[in-house]
Amino acid sequence: MKSLENLLYNIFNKVVSSYEFTLEKIDNKMESLEDDILKGSETVNMEEILNTKKVIFAMRKIAESQQTPYIYFTRANNNLISKEHLVYFRDIYTQCARMNQSITIRSQMAVSLLEVYMSSVTLRLTEAMKFLTLIATILMPVLIISGYYGMNVKFPEYSIFGERELWVFAVCLMLLSIIAMLIYFKKKKWF
Repeated sequence: MKSLENLLYNIFNKVVSSYEFTLEKIDNKMESLEDDILKGSETVNMEEILNTKKVIFAMRKIAESQQTPYIYFTRANNNLISKEHLVYFRDIYTQCARMNQSITIRSQMAVSLLEVYMSSVTLRLTEAMKFLTLIATILMPVLIISGYYGMNVKFPEYSIFGERELWVFAVCLMLLSIIAMLIYFKKKKWF
């Protein structure tokens, strides 16, 4: 190879090869994030995923813009590369095209990773809301009973029962309502 051809080939080869190292680092980062998300780790945040996605999109823009000069050097009618050495530059172009495909795949993986993260957050939120709803539903009859018997009004029950017996009755009614709700929820398999 002539020195100019050799220099161009080495530069292009280094540029394309540098993407492989960066993509490997991105792959490791995405695998780590995916494992953490699937394990339900609280350390994963959306910012990490979005930063990884930004890096991939930046790489995609750069790699796509570099493909144009590589096409020029693969043509037989360019004045810089001899015909017998075009094969080497076509190899570089093929590597660059594969790299672009690889970056596109990783871009799709980053979007999928973000969707998995959002699904896991939604699932955790749903579980929390379910728990809070169960607590509120169980305590609702207790609040109604305590509100009713907690009023400063003479009820007809006061003439039948004494204050102490009425208090025991109210507490028993509250406990029975809680037990009834728990049995109902257990039969419905809500917890």
